[in-house]
Amino acid sequence: MSKRPSQLDDIVKYIIDISNGKSTLTEENISEEKDEQCQYILTSLLFMNQELEFSARLRQENLALSIKNKTLIEKSKEAEQFVYLASHDLKSPLLNVKSLLELVENDEENNLSNDSATFIKQGILSATRMAQLIDNLLDYAKLDILANIQLIDPIELIKQVAADLSGEILESNVIIDVSDNLPKINGDNVKIGALFQNIISNAIKYSKEGKSTIKITARQDGSNDVFCVEDNGIGIAKNDIHRLFDFFVRTGSSNKYQGSGIGLAHCKKIMQIHGGSIWVESEEGKYSKFLLSFPKPPMDK
Repeated sequence: MSKRPSQLDDIVKYIIDISNGKSTLTEENISEEKDEQCQYILTSLLFMNQELEFSARLRQENLALSIKNKTLIEKSKEAEQFVYLASHDLKSPLLNVKSLLELVENDEENNLSNDSATFIKQGILSATRMAQLIDNLLDYAKLDILANIQLIDPIELIKQVAADLSGEILESNVIIDVSDNLPKINGDNVKIGALFQNIISNAIKYSKEGKSTIKITARQDGSNDVFCVEDNGIGIAKNDIHRLFDFFVRTGSSNKYQGSGIGLAHCKKIMQIHGGSIWVESEEGKYSKFLLSFPKPPMDK
């Protein structure tokens, strides 16, 4: 390492040595300098050099992040376009088959046997379920896009969900009891609405005969707000709980309880993209609790 400057007229040469890699400027070297004015200049130079290095690293990292984000956006658009095209290509022949079966079923000139009529009806129902399944998969593929992040009042949102489910609520004789003290949620209003609609609809579907109650409460857990949707329905078998949020999982009798088996997978995905988590506690024949843990909105932390 070249000799440190002891006079101001040597500073320029020392700086050139540093820039050429012949000398290294460190806090230790500066502290050994006896000339206070020279020490001040070198300290300023060290700080400027560190700031420039930090800015350069930050620009490189931002550039790399920007490239990654651009790539992710492009891939996301490609995937969404593929899903749209695939769903269209799958649904078109399926709906054609369904239409043809309905024409045969409704044609009074066809003297169908009871077995033939049954087979046609089953074919129509299967085509309808398949079309719904394709729509559900398309909805799932679009969940990564958060369109409208806002501060949501869950009490008002649940009122809207209950209004949409009013027919099911009346038919099943279910009471929905919502706490007056639910914290606000920072998220996509449409997706959070779909989340609560899926869970409440499930609670209605699996309610016991007679009057049932669905309670919606919340509690604080550190930096999270944990919502609880609790019902006193038929519960969930212990062996089913660990796979409840997987694709195409349906509990109970598939004949009695209709569904695609995708709803709770949707719920899990919605919670993940909002930085939260979902899990269930249940005892078969007694109750189920769906717990939704959301990060507190920034202003509430």
